[in-house]
Amino acid sequence: DHGHGPEDKGHDDDEAVDPHAWLDPANGRLWLDAIASALSTIDPENADRYTANAKAGAGEIEAVEARIEALLAPVEGRGFAVAHDAFHYFEDRFGLTAGAALSAGDGDRPGPRRTQAVRDQLLAGDVRCLFAEPVGRMPDRLVAGTDVRVGRLDPLGTQIAPGPALYAELLTNIATGFVECLGE
Repeated sequence: DHGHGPEDKGHDDDEAVDPHAWLDPANGRLWLDAIASALSTIDPENADRYTANAKAGAGEIEAVEARIEALLAPVEGRGFAVAHDAFHYFEDRFGLTAGAALSAGDGDRPGPRRTQAVRDQLLAGDVRCLFAEPVGRMPDRLVAGTDVRVGRLDPLGTQIAPGPALYAELLTNIATGFVECLGE
């Protein structure tokens, strides 16, 4: 059910809350202000610098958001599933909806019944792509014998060099992964 508010992201009411709140750029912008405010309290001499950096960062996030919206437009409405249900914030922000999730959250291991239910959805033909974490072979086995592609998404940006471009690159990489797997 995607009618939940930001405090309760989940496909089903009995599933865990999605902790991946940074995948919604609106949260990133909010956090910039909160971080600048906290740093200004700790280091008042540089408060103007923190405020200016937060304002510039918010502008960069808005620009990335607009690029992602344009990038995702061609794949809007295409069916996909996720191996790890980590993308609610990204999905909600950019109008995407996973049709199935193999595991509800971090450390959740799907049982045979859940695995078969997702496999049945893949076989039904409404799912074009199954998104998985950067490593692991379960998704490849799950899509065997179907036309479903496997896409790899990294909600943590583990392969991105730390630095000021990390957040924008993380969001862009996820959007690009959606387009590559869901595209023609």
